[in-house]
Amino acid sequence: MGQSVATPSRLYLLQLGSVRLAGPNGPLELSHGCYLVQMSDGENVLVDSGEPPEGMPEMPMQVLDRRRGRGVLEQLGQLGARPADVSVLVCTHFDVDHVGRVDGFPNAELVVQRRHYEHARGGSCGQAWP
Repeated sequence: MGQSVATPSRLYLLQLGSVRLAGPNGPLELSHGCYLVQMSDGENVLVDSGEPPEGMPEMPMQVLDRRRGRGVLEQLGQLGARPADVSVLVCTHFDVDHVGRVDGFPNAELVVQRRHYEHARGGSCGQAWP
């Protein structure tokens, strides 16, 4: 008999905020968020964890406007999920707006690309990629 494979059953975009920056050709609008993927076997997979509780650090670019949305923990709660319910946390990369709450998911297996992990472990986190 074949083994059952879990598949994604629901996908939620958690909109965490936006920023409008001064750009060379006019304002540049950026939004940041993360995704919750609920699997058919009940597992919760979170893709990125948003900005840190204290907010984003100063940016080297001129910020015209910054809007904070509801935080990732609040939005998970509104979906009926607690941080302890997240079993996998995928970090697409180690920018602060993607990993600001990694330590808030005590039961999650952390998944990240080896190159990003090695770059951060080498003391280069927050610096430009080679």
